[in-house]
Amino acid sequence: MTVEEYHDVLAAFRDEKGATSAYGLAADGVTTPGNMQGAYGIVVPSNNDANGFYQVDGKVRFGPVEEGFREMLTTLNQWYSEGLIDSNFVSDTSSATSGEVDSSRIASGAVGLWRGYATNLSNYEDNIGGGAKVTGIPQMKKNAGDTLHFGLDTDGAAANMSVSVSTACEDVELVVRFFNYYFTEEGSLLANYGTEGFTFEYNDKGDPVYTEVITANPQGMTMDVALALYTGGTTGGPYEIDNSKNYYSYTEAQMSAGNAWKQDSDGAYQLPATYSGLLNAAEQEELDSLYNDIVTTYRENVLQFIIGQRPLSEFDDFKHQLEEMGIARCIEIEQGALDRYYARAES
Repeated sequence: MTVEEYHDVLAAFRDEKGATSAYGLAADGVTTPGNMQGAYGIVVPSNNDANGFYQVDGKVRFGPVEEGFREMLTTLNQWYSEGLIDSNFVSDTSSATSGEVDSSRIASGAVGLWRGYATNLSNYEDNIGGGAKVTGIPQMKKNAGDTLHFGLDTDGAAANMSVSVSTACEDVELVVRFFNYYFTEEGSLLANYGTEGFTFEYNDKGDPVYTEVITANPQGMTMDVALALYTGGTTGGPYEIDNSKNYYSYTEAQMSAGNAWKQDSDGAYQLPATYSGLLNAAEQEELDSLYNDIVTTYRENVLQFIIGQRPLSEFDDFKHQLEEMGIARCIEIEQGALDRYYARAES
């Protein structure tokens, strides 16, 4: 769906359903239903999960100083002025950290489009009541036919579950071989599903599916506990994650939502999950000292641009302010880490 198509849907929620906050914008001003950032080809810092850096053809960029951010703010400012965004959206404190608007606003019908999770679809419907149906819709695009370069089609390895080998290890090669096994076809199957005939069987399509040892454990274990005991864990680990392992429990609506969100997304602009680990201590310290002040100034101005306290004609002044605060040096430091990451990957 294009930005304009989103706008038409929001206007219908406002005009036909009485939604006072048709677009469930989070309190940080940039965590958006439909991923508006992706539509404009950028990433910007959010309270939820992003620091604003991304790459295009191996070159690091910072979203708030890109033209796409000006365009995104222009759209948000327009929607705010048209009453498609709650005039007091910044007071939704729960959304400031989670990115999800307060559930009571969804239940009341004040919000028409919001950021959420496929697994919660039935909960949303129950909270709204009256036979309401909640549907996952495709991510926002600037133009029909665009390919989105951020999104769900990303590396399946869990970066937050990585492992390291201590210098005190007596047999480094053996340890590395042990963890490397989980990136083989056989090891990946074991990590995701466990042991054939015990924790999983193959269905008539040839796909592995969990047995009741996992889904209805006879010893009374919850599914999370059973997965942790017999497989690589509930969400992931230092192995390639097969996200389809959870599909058996999804409803048709949940599957449809997930497919819609992945549509036309190649993840090409996303940074490798572990590249920042190649920053040395001095670089990290310098980056933090510059970035912390930059992101504070950024956050102060984002909300002002959206609600019109600061006119968008001053966007270039805002961009110049970030440049004077050292954003070019931050990008340079990030670029160095990314270059080292690519060099290691190629060696």
